[in-house]
Amino acid sequence: MESGTTGADYHSRLRSIKSFEEAGEAEKAKLEKFCLVESFSCLLERLMGDDESFLLSERGLEEWKVFKGSLIMLVRSRNMTRAEVIGRLTPLTQMIIPLLRYLDEEDRRILDREFCVITEDVYEYGQKICDTIAENASEFSLPILRSLLHQMALTAKIRQRKFLDDFMGVSCDVVKKLETVSNFRLMVASIFRDLEVIFSEDLSVSTVLGICSMALRAKGVGDLGELELELKDFKGIDIALETQNTYVYLALELLFGAICKMVRRLNKDLISRDSGLPNVHNALQSFQSFSISISKSQSWKESHMEQELNDVIVAMVLYTLKVTNKEDVEDNFPREILVADSCGLNDFRFAIIYLFKLGKAMGRTSRINEATMLLQLSCESAWKGILVFCEEPDPMSDELSSLITNTCETSAILMCMIYEHGDTKTINTLKYYLMSWCDAQLLCEKIPQPLAIVEAWVHMQYKYNQDPQAWDTIKTTHALMSSLDKITINALQILTEQELEAYADMKDLNPKLFDVMEKKLTELLNKIINTTECRLVKSINLTQNAMQLLASRVKNLRDCEKFTSEAICIMLELLEERDCDLYSLYSILAEAYCLRALCTQEANPKTERIMKDISQAVKFWYLIPTLSKKDVNLLFHIFDFLSVKGNGKHHVQIYNIMLKYFSMQNADGLKNLCSILWKSRRLSHAICGSPICGVFLNNLSHYCDWSDDVDTWKRDMEDINAAGFEHKLTLSTHVPYHQDASMNISIINQVEEFSTDLIQREPLSSYAQFLVGHLYYDLAESFIAKGLIVKALHYAEEAFKLRTELLNKMFHIETQFDEKVSSRYNYQTFTMFPEVATTAWSHDEGSSDSQNFLLTPWNTLQCFLESSLQYGILEEDVDTAEKILVGGMNISSLHDLRLFSSRFLCALGKFYTKQHNWDLAEQKINEAAQIWKDVKSHVSCSECNTIFDISIKHANGDVCLDSKSNTRKGMSDALSCYQYGKKKLNSSMWENEFSCPSEGCARTMFCCASGISWGPVAKDNVCCWHCQQSRITKSRSLQGVIYIQREYIRRSISIRLLANIGKCYKVWGDNSNEQKFLFERLSLFVTRSTYKSSNFSVSKKFIFEIIDKRLSGFAYTIDYATLIYETCCFYLRNTSKMDPVSMQKLVRGLKISFLLSRQVPILHREISRILAILYYVNKEPAAGNGPSAQQWTAYFHQSSIGTYFNNRLIVRMRNIQGQNPMEDIIEEDLEQCVLNFFKKLPPVPIVCFSMLGDDSLLPSNLLTHSSTSVWIQLSRLKSEDVPIVDIIPIESPFTDTIYRDLGYTFPETKWRNVTIDKVASVFNSVLSVKRFLVKQLVKMRHDEWLKEMEALDQTLSRLLRCFFIFLVLKEIPWESMPFLRLEDTYRMPCVMSIFFTLERSSHFIKDNATFRAVNPRKLYYVLNPENNLQESEKKLLPVFKDKRFKGKVREFPTPEKLNKVLTTNDIFIYSGHGRGLEYMSTHKIRELDCCSSLLLMACSSGRLNLNGSHNPTGLILDYIISGSPSIASTLWPIRGEDAYIMIESMVNDWTKAGTYKTMGLSVAMARQKCKLPFIEGAGFICYGVPTRVKIEKFKGDTFCTGGNGYKS
Repeated sequence: MESGTTGADYHSRLRSIKSFEEAGEAEKAKLEKFCLVESFSCLLERLMGDDESFLLSERGLEEWKVFKGSLIMLVRSRNMTRAEVIGRLTPLTQMIIPLLRYLDEEDRRILDREFCVITEDVYEYGQKICDTIAENASEFSLPILRSLLHQMALTAKIRQRKFLDDFMGVSCDVVKKLETVSNFRLMVASIFRDLEVIFSEDLSVSTVLGICSMALRAKGVGDLGELELELKDFKGIDIALETQNTYVYLALELLFGAICKMVRRLNKDLISRDSGLPNVHNALQSFQSFSISISKSQSWKESHMEQELNDVIVAMVLYTLKVTNKEDVEDNFPREILVADSCGLNDFRFAIIYLFKLGKAMGRTSRINEATMLLQLSCESAWKGILVFCEEPDPMSDELSSLITNTCETSAILMCMIYEHGDTKTINTLKYYLMSWCDAQLLCEKIPQPLAIVEAWVHMQYKYNQDPQAWDTIKTTHALMSSLDKITINALQILTEQELEAYADMKDLNPKLFDVMEKKLTELLNKIINTTECRLVKSINLTQNAMQLLASRVKNLRDCEKFTSEAICIMLELLEERDCDLYSLYSILAEAYCLRALCTQEANPKTERIMKDISQAVKFWYLIPTLSKKDVNLLFHIFDFLSVKGNGKHHVQIYNIMLKYFSMQNADGLKNLCSILWKSRRLSHAICGSPICGVFLNNLSHYCDWSDDVDTWKRDMEDINAAGFEHKLTLSTHVPYHQDASMNISIINQVEEFSTDLIQREPLSSYAQFLVGHLYYDLAESFIAKGLIVKALHYAEEAFKLRTELLNKMFHIETQFDEKVSSRYNYQTFTMFPEVATTAWSHDEGSSDSQNFLLTPWNTLQCFLESSLQYGILEEDVDTAEKILVGGMNISSLHDLRLFSSRFLCALGKFYTKQHNWDLAEQKINEAAQIWKDVKSHVSCSECNTIFDISIKHANGDVCLDSKSNTRKGMSDALSCYQYGKKKLNSSMWENEFSCPSEGCARTMFCCASGISWGPVAKDNVCCWHCQQSRITKSRSLQGVIYIQREYIRRSISIRLLANIGKCYKVWGDNSNEQKFLFERLSLFVTRSTYKSSNFSVSKKFIFEIIDKRLSGFAYTIDYATLIYETCCFYLRNTSKMDPVSMQKLVRGLKISFLLSRQVPILHREISRILAILYYVNKEPAAGNGPSAQQWTAYFHQSSIGTYFNNRLIVRMRNIQGQNPMEDIIEEDLEQCVLNFFKKLPPVPIVCFSMLGDDSLLPSNLLTHSSTSVWIQLSRLKSEDVPIVDIIPIESPFTDTIYRDLGYTFPETKWRNVTIDKVASVFNSVLSVKRFLVKQLVKMRHDEWLKEMEALDQTLSRLLRCFFIFLVLKEIPWESMPFLRLEDTYRMPCVMSIFFTLERSSHFIKDNATFRAVNPRKLYYVLNPENNLQESEKKLLPVFKDKRFKGKVREFPTPEKLNKVLTTNDIFIYSGHGRGLEYMSTHKIRELDCCSSLLLMACSSGRLNLNGSHNPTGLILDYIISGSPSIASTLWPIRGEDAYIMIESMVNDWTKAGTYKTMGLSVAMARQKCKLPFIEGAGFICYGVPTRVKIEKFKGDTFCTGGNGYKS
């Protein structure tokens, strides 16, 4: 169907056809019919793709009806020419055949009749339709096939001559094409039997039809037994001899081809068959004779037809039938076929492999002796043939290689069969096969090595030589073969190396025997090498021996280094003498230097000789005019090795070597090189911001004229690689604010789709893992640029997992846990697998499962480390992030990868800075700086060199700014670090025609599309900063895109440096400089060139216009949001009164920043706070149906709380629901989003509280004065109620006298001496005294100890009266404040966590209740799991048993059992030491499908760990994510007596009839029953949402109203 065509158009065409017919214009009517039917092509394609749903729609049904009528009308036309039938009607008919199932019976009957009518006129039409039906045979098309064949038969009988031949040809074609549609073969066979009657007088045609029928029955039945009976009196071959008809022979080929396939498929069953198949054998033998004779006849040669059934296949099948008939294996062996001189390699290979399989099949039956004989004859013939093929001019091919490999494997199997049956000829057999291989190796050096034969011999020695005293007598292949005349030293060396490798591979069978044989074989290798007279040969042998030793890893590294050094010395002597082929010498020298470098890397990675050897290798390769595949393979390994080592100086030389080599190949040689380099990501160095090395691009331009054209690069790439390439180029591209970013988003979506499709394929290849790992890594970078941190983290984690799997395929890794620091892992073993280490010297193009792709271990290691760095920086879980970063640092240090070591150390420095661990942060950054100082001279990329230089300085400045902001020197040091980076980024090295244009457009800011009518405006011939990027992107210039990305990186880093410089001036109170650097940051967003200072000032009006516009584009999202936030705060702090219009623009800019930053926790929190304050201060009435000022204030206030935890919830929601609850929303949607938020609130009060301090960018001048510079922000939320919001200044409620009464003296703190610090300090002091008293319990009298504890309890009681302060301290038990002590209260980290928990609990809720109810009948407990709380066990166990609870005592369930317990019970109680349930990983807890309510009476189980600016952590948060509705837990360790009092109180409360109970109320009541309700009871709190406790009786229960609850 043509796009845009309607049903009315079709009906209009039908009316036109009718008009033409009525007017007698048949030709026009016919042409209109063709056009009408052909216009339905899209409809037909959809149906052929099985898109049946289209027919269910009204439009689809109408179109189908019109099409059916049009087609029938067309085929009924009687005025079509032959050309029209063949050229236009036939394709349409062929398209309708697969769709016959959509036609009703009457329509199919009409088409059947009309097809036959057309065939009667145009015979060729019938032939084509029959072919199509045969390919798409179905129950609907078979009647048409029957009619057409019958019509064609009648026509042929009448017209004779050519028509008879055509009919026989069609019959044979139908049989061929029905091969894949087995269900209908027997039906078509019956059609051919019926047609035989028509041609009963024509012997040739009737014979063809009969044989075709028999062939289809043979294919359909698949039983040679039935065929045996049918071939008893077969006359087909006699008739063929008599008639000499070509089509009779073709039909015979089809029949016997089917028989051969059946024999080949059933050979195992045939061999074990009791009776033979003489009729099948005789018929096939007769056909073979006839086939040979006809191929020599002149009439056959004149027919120009090829024989499809190969004589070799027939001969093999005949031999199988003879073996089946129990004829002699040796006498009937097909020697005449296995003559290599007259038989091609492919036929010979097929015959030999066929015989190998037949022999193995016989070996699995009782015919062992015959199998052995057959394999012996086959192997002898195979080795003879191999020698013949090796003598050809260019012998080596994949076919010959496969033949040799199969022959070696079968020879090995035969040797084992001979040995196991006690035959003494095993050694002679071994010598014969090895000598045959040696003879072939003399003729062709590159043949596969006889590893299978040698392995079989070695396995025999392991298996049958268990006595250590006999080990000295074990014969080696060297001992067996060295006495033979024709054996060469080279062959002996290869066999000895193979034997050593085989012993090493099987050493686990007998390690002691391996040690003996390793020593013996190593001595033999040394002897072989030292007896070699030719120095060049000797050096080659030394190098090859070193490779062998390198494969066995660390144990032989010294010998490997020794051999390579000796080989290099010999070759250097030869080089001075110049007495050999220099180019060959250069190649071998390069190989030896590389080998020594990689060997040294394994033994001592910190030595400088590694790079010297690599330098020498590259120098010699540069001198070679052409390279072998082995050289190319090794060059790629060295390239990757240099990249991961951080030494890029030789990359340019390697690029030039590759360019020279590939340019001398065919016309597409350079394109192939670019494809290889891109697929394996070798177009840039490690951790590089540029997608392609600029030097490579420049050098490539000297060889071709397409180097700068993006589309030419993409043209020959696979779709997924082309999408990845395009995405990499647009990764950092800025999209102008006034243009659509859909192109970038479309590319990202395309990459996501390709990645998802590829990752779901089974099995997942290494190439797919590598490719998807890169795509995921790049996607993470894209989402970081967009500020979508959750998505970025998802893809970073997936990339890390894929690359970890790849790493484990390449390296043997063992780690050891370091108990001193929980997140540190030491690597005991981190070495390449032997088979991986040797791939560098492979003659092939490399270990690859994709064309033009080579994966090396060094490339894999680099990818893993890059992902570790990305994932470790993004990961919000502190322990996981530290573990990943420390692990990456340890690997880098182990292999002396100093580039990565410095990067990981710098990342750890930033991590510890964020954690407020200043000393450790400074230490790591200083270590990074020291390593970088040593390695930076080896980094060839000047931009990356400068960027990391700045990064270290930046990190140092951050430490000074955060830890020493109260000292002048600290701030000066920080400012110095930032100014250093700023100066570096403004140096001339960054200038190019894009970033530093001519004077005329340097200060151009906006084009007319901006809508801002101030400042220099771009002229028609000049691009502004925004449009210039779009112009270069559209030009498809690769160099231009690289310039864009370089400039983006420079500006992005500059923006962050300027932000920190501004912070320094803010701390000093220098408003003038703070404003100056705000404007300079702004200029980086809007100015074409930032190298020259502007000659115009920036007005406040202009700033507010920019705030009102969204200028961020694609790549500056978070930087822009931060700038708008800080600019707004600056003006709010420094403006006494702001006009309504400016305030409106400012609020709009902040809302845009709010949306952009919603996945950046700290920034989002600060922006939300400012917006909440602005709406609180400016209480304007709601506009229309929009939110009120109170709603806006409350909404932004709750958004500012728990921003870190929101991200974790988003991740979990994505995993559960497959969607992100915070997907992109635009500013216009925000109002509706706020209104929906209040509609979703539960019908219980939610109180949000947070602290505002004057140590941030807070505009405190807008708030009521506070002497402490501290405010409490409160919001009360409830569905259908207007929110209550307030911001209250905090005045000190304590006097020094009160503090002295408490017996406390304040220490000096690094913070401002405000109330919050005093209260926090007092509270920590109280807990310290409690911990001290607990330790003194064994030393003091109990009454004295209790008296001290009671006094401490009263102290805490008095402290808790300062309730406003405690509302914002998560560490303090505000639930025990006087007005909350008996309330049903719950803690939650954020409002989203309330929605999340209610959503997770919704499927448990019954009776239209709001909250979930838990049943104490479904309770499980774990009591005293470490067997160190005997008193608690003694008190609680009788209570639990009395209640009939299930659980464990003095043991902890396995993680699997615990998983089941938490997901199948309603309540879980833990009473023990620790923080509760640490035996199950936090990751597993978070991944639970559902979770019970919990009572965790454990040490500080409810306390959150504050990690500086990192995400707070705690077991409680993990259980909230798992969906637990409520968690009762402790803020500090609670004494055993009060602990079991509270537990007993709660379980009695739950099982008491007739009362309304919730988890929160039960906790509140339990606190009151403690002996020490404050110092002990106050630490018992509840997280979650209101959770009802309701007993549900089961069948057979009798409920008791007493304290014992229920009984069964």
